[in-house]
Amino acid sequence: MKRLSAGVFLLLMSFGAHSQQPPPKDATPGQQQQEQPQTSQQAPATTQRGTEQAPIVVKVLPTPKTETEAAQEAQERVQRATNEQQLIQLNRWLIIIGAAQLVVFTGQLLVFWYQALKLRQTVRAAADQSGEMKKSVGESARAASAMEEVAEAVAISAKAATESVANIKDVTARQLRAYLVANFGAVVPQDRNANYHFEVRILLVNTGNTPAYNTSFKAKADIVPFPLPDDFSFTLPETPVASASTLGPHQNFIMSGILDRMVSDEEITEISTGPNKRLFIWGTATYEDAFGIQRYTNFCQAVIWLKGGQFMGHYTKRHNDAN
Repeated sequence: MKRLSAGVFLLLMSFGAHSQQPPPKDATPGQQQQEQPQTSQQAPATTQRGTEQAPIVVKVLPTPKTETEAAQEAQERVQRATNEQQLIQLNRWLIIIGAAQLVVFTGQLLVFWYQALKLRQTVRAAADQSGEMKKSVGESARAASAMEEVAEAVAISAKAATESVANIKDVTARQLRAYLVANFGAVVPQDRNANYHFEVRILLVNTGNTPAYNTSFKAKADIVPFPLPDDFSFTLPETPVASASTLGPHQNFIMSGILDRMVSDEEITEISTGPNKRLFIWGTATYEDAFGIQRYTNFCQAVIWLKGGQFMGHYTKRHNDAN
């Protein structure tokens, strides 16, 4: 309300001052003469206010405040001070937080810079290591190729050495092993008075240079057709071997086969002179040589009567083999 009154007053004063301003220069003389009496009439005034020489000063006096307005104004001042204090405190915390963020950001920059530096060093070291690795791989490849050639040469040499050792061992075994051969020995005629049957004896001889171990044999004597049939089976007694012995090099022992029956005089005449039947002995000798190999010698001979009561043996085409 006070401001409205002051505004109206200033408007009136400005309007009055405008009405008292001198006429413009381009006014006509008639008009100047008409206004002169008015000027002469206003001359007696001692002072002029509202002009440039004597401006009017208006002093606006505040309206006295009521107790409620004063209390409200005081409360507003307190609230304003409180708000300003809180704002100052908030700005202070914002500054602290900003400073802390700046420190953290700076620290992160330093960490990132350090990591980038280490990463660059790592990449450089990896590149160097990759180069060295390539060189090493190349050297390893050349070494592997050389080793393959050496391995092939060693394998060939080892194979040749193995074959040579095997050949030497085989040759040595052939030269030193025991060889058992069955030679004809004698015939003991039968004796009816003593009830003694025909007995054919074979000499088993070790012609090798090492002993024959666990030497044993089985033999059988019988009168069978001559020549032997193709289906003759050379069966042996099923009785177990009674004994075994070691037969030294260049030694021998006797193997014998005894006929299981007495032979008549007519049958004796037939086997001694006739071409259809003969007295045979056959069998197998087994042994182990000095190299631990199981060996065998088969034998089969036909008895031939000679003059003067002498006998000899005749080897058959079959069952005279050995390993």
